[in-house]
Amino acid sequence: MAEAGEDEAYSYKGMSADNIKGLVLALASSIFIGASFIVKKKGLKKAGASGIRAAGLEVILTYMSHFGGWA
Repeated sequence: MAEAGEDEAYSYKGMSADNIKGLVLALASSIFIGASFIVKKKGLKKAGASGIRAAGLEVILTYMSHFGGWA
């Protein structure tokens, strides 16, 4: 509790509801980002073990050069 002469700006009154919501959202997003990284890493390891490879640069450039699919 603040004493009579103490400035009200320095008295601690706890976290507001908005601060708690922000903290929960920040923690939840961190958990989801971490989980997606783990899932992606496991998927890449599994794909690498089975021999699946990404498309080469020439395939990507050929696809991008056909503008009919972009419309």
